[in-house]
Amino acid sequence: MRLPAIRSSLKARLCHPGWWAVGLALAVFPSLFVILGSGGPSYRRFLGLALIIPVLNLGLFVSPAPWQWTGDDRSLAPWWRGLLQLLVFGLLMGLLSAGALRLAGAPDTDPKTAFRLGEMIGMALPFLLLMGPAGWIAAKAERLAQETREAQARARETQWMSHRGAFSPRLLFSNLNHLAALAGRNTRSAEQGLVDLASLYRRWLVEAELPLVSLSTDRDLTEQYLALERGRWGDHLVLRWHLAPELGHVQVPPLFLQPLLEAILEPDPSATLEVDLNERRLRPRLLEVQVNVRGAAPPPEERLLQHLRQRLQSDLGRDADVVSTPCPGGWEASLRIPIPEGEAEP
Repeated sequence: MRLPAIRSSLKARLCHPGWWAVGLALAVFPSLFVILGSGGPSYRRFLGLALIIPVLNLGLFVSPAPWQWTGDDRSLAPWWRGLLQLLVFGLLMGLLSAGALRLAGAPDTDPKTAFRLGEMIGMALPFLLLMGPAGWIAAKAERLAQETREAQARARETQWMSHRGAFSPRLLFSNLNHLAALAGRNTRSAEQGLVDLASLYRRWLVEAELPLVSLSTDRDLTEQYLALERGRWGDHLVLRWHLAPELGHVQVPPLFLQPLLEAILEPDPSATLEVDLNERRLRPRLLEVQVNVRGAAPPPEERLLQHLRQRLQSDLGRDADVVSTPCPGGWEASLRIPIPEGEAEP
């Protein structure tokens, strides 16, 4: 690791409650040593204690650094370099500890003072014998955690690419076929359709590549797609969207409705199809988007629902879900999207 990566790891440790819990437990030992080993309360003893506790905690938080500092892209140093860096780390921490403990006693030639000086010098040993192995374990754990996060990010990216490839050709080819048939009858409408299709794909390539977008942004992308479909379906398609404006800030996967809508609108127009899109808040931290379909469109296959469910859960957590149920004159699909705690209110 280089210095910026080590600073980032240190910042993450400072924000982790587990490290602070260990730091508080570590502070108990010098406190007991001072309280039980001293002849009574002393201002200088407690001043030394107030200085040695931060030094011990500093050593705890920095202990993985000797094993992580490599100066290149490697996450862990070789064992020989790690041991040398650990030795320098232990001596520096021991020097700080000795200086803090020196403030706890008067600098005289009393034997007790000489004994105390030996204790000061010996403070380097805990950093070498205890925090050295503990730092190696923490460095290994942080490397494994980082590799896990990177693997999850790659898995999400791969899954998103597979989702994108599943519906983008259908959107393109169905509209191109419609525009090709329209060109012989109405050249101006065909040209406008091509412009709209290119505009949609331009936005799609920019905004749909993001891991998450706001619900209001996704609405715009979906409405732009539905405008193209209206040109193909004409009066046979009736669309109604009941928005929840207060939920426009909620983060959702881009084009999360797209595969479901494409499955509904894939057939050539033959009869009237009514589609109602309803947004509502089920609970303080749960958004529901209902797709109510009445007409000849068949219910979605379980494979498609499972596909959508996996994508939502990979991006938003296990509380996300997709279910489809029959209703009078058609069917209804419900997509449930958890709202992160920090986004419960706009």
